[in-house]
Amino acid sequence: MELFCRFIETPERVDGRIINIGGGRETSILDIARMIAHCMRVRIQVRGDDSQVRPTEIWRSYCLSEEARELLGWQPATTLEDGLERTIESLLSSPVRLPMASA
Repeated sequence: MELFCRFIETPERVDGRIINIGGGRETSILDIARMIAHCMRVRIQVRGDDSQVRPTEIWRSYCLSEEARELLGWQPATTLEDGLERTIESLLSSPVRLPMASA
């Protein structure tokens, strides 16, 4: 929430700009899937299947946040792992249940 307030408070700095928000560490999609399984305490083997690769497949994600730091004084306050853990805990403890996708 603090980051969004900074955008509102300094429109002259950010108007018309694309500002990346991320942790600055390259993370593969497989690693993210494994982190989610770990956070959910699910014992499954997460594997990639090269035979299923699509031309538009995104295998890894990486985001630098230098502009956010320079323009807004923002930097990540938590790791990806901790953020996933907290998000999953919040979703699992919520009285509102989201529909689960079937495999």
